[in-house]
Amino acid sequence: MIIQKTCTPESLFSNDRFSVTYRIFGSEKEARVKAEDICIEQTVEFPADEVPEGIIRDHVFGRIESFERQDTESFKAVISYAVEIAAGELTQLLNVIFGNSSIKPGIRVEHLDLPEPLLKQFKGPRFGREGLRKLLNVLHRPLLSTAIKPMGLSCQELADLAYRFALGGMDMIKDDHGLTNQCCSPFEERVKRCAEAVWKANKETGGRTIYIANITAPAREVMNRARIAKDAGAGGLMVAPGLIGMDLMRELADDDSIALPIMTHPALHGSFVTGQGGLSHDVIF
Repeated sequence: MIIQKTCTPESLFSNDRFSVTYRIFGSEKEARVKAEDICIEQTVEFPADEVPEGIIRDHVFGRIESFERQDTESFKAVISYAVEIAAGELTQLLNVIFGNSSIKPGIRVEHLDLPEPLLKQFKGPRFGREGLRKLLNVLHRPLLSTAIKPMGLSCQELADLAYRFALGGMDMIKDDHGLTNQCCSPFEERVKRCAEAVWKANKETGGRTIYIANITAPAREVMNRARIAKDAGAGGLMVAPGLIGMDLMRELADDDSIALPIMTHPALHGSFVTGQGGLSHDVIF
């Protein structure tokens, strides 16, 4: 006889929670109301007084852990959420952190505190700072980087710049973020010529300079361009997560068949970090 253990809704939730620090502008009364609204808006998006006691109130609702004045015009509210409502998805994690509340004025995400069970669901950077230093054999001094530009130069002209930069001692030489697949410098030709130019310079100097190809593109093209760049000899990739999406960037970083350092560009994301709304530099970058 097999006895099957009954799984109750409550047993699906652990006690693990992640916390988001919000800076909320307004009077104390206004800020408190906004904090309470965030708890509902970022989770059930349903009138709180119509939700019965039980699993939703106990586990799904956001919970105000602390609320205090930050300065003369704003308050700091730390709100925690059950890790389970992020569903192990970066897209849903971002949605819980700042979904509907991002539409409302005077609310800014300042800081995240993520517990180990949640962090284990995401790999993060493949190299990180120390891994990049080891790859470039630059263990102590500042890393040097530059961009090849301007838009309008031919593939050969851009490659010539890359070659001279590598001879001059640059560690990383990247496409300008505006270089994609224009008629004057088509992606495949540009990447091939620039990667070859940097390889030639490294052979002459004994250096480890890498060429970083901009693969920011329509979603269906990003992974394909990443593989083209790697096959051509690019030593790294650049994307603008504000344009291609954060989860596509995560997928790119996680792909073992690509396995290159990724540099991000803040195109479009600048609007997220200015003013009283949005997200702090610490959170978004």
